[in-house]
Amino acid sequence: MSQSLQMPSRRRSLRAGGLLLAAPFASSVASSVAGFPAMASGAGPVADRDAIDQALARSAASWNRNDLTGFMAIYEESPTTSYLKGGTVVRGFEAIRSLYATRFAKGAAGMGTLSTETLDFRMLGASYALCIGRFSLRPPGGTGTPASGMFSLVFHRGPTGWKIVSDHTGS
Repeated sequence: MSQSLQMPSRRRSLRAGGLLLAAPFASSVASSVAGFPAMASGAGPVADRDAIDQALARSAASWNRNDLTGFMAIYEESPTTSYLKGGTVVRGFEAIRSLYATRFAKGAAGMGTLSTETLDFRMLGASYALCIGRFSLRPPGGTGTPASGMFSLVFHRGPTGWKIVSDHTGS
């Protein structure tokens, strides 16, 4: 059974009886309160969400630089990685890369500015997580209406960190 951990604010402090709790203790308390077992500082759902948010930020920054390799670094290099596009499922890292390559071929002037916001985060066991969020893509030059939509991403924690194994993004 998965547990939901919603942290709308990026602020990471807790107050108990008017006292600010020390970070290592606060991390354990936050994990226990959210229904997760208490874990050592730096481990658990808060650290996992932070790592995934950082990976999303690096990926968006790569998009904004027109860096396809950097953008794709967030995807697991596997033939089973999937991307839902319209009514089809694109399977495999290389097929997903090819799909994006056509967009990146337009050059930086055609990319726009991508940003993401995590709305919900859930651990799906020790090595998998679900990230639900919103993206916004401002047109190049900042003129026109931004494209926006929602995404649900399943991440797998492997030897190289958190990587997307399933991407469902829609506008």
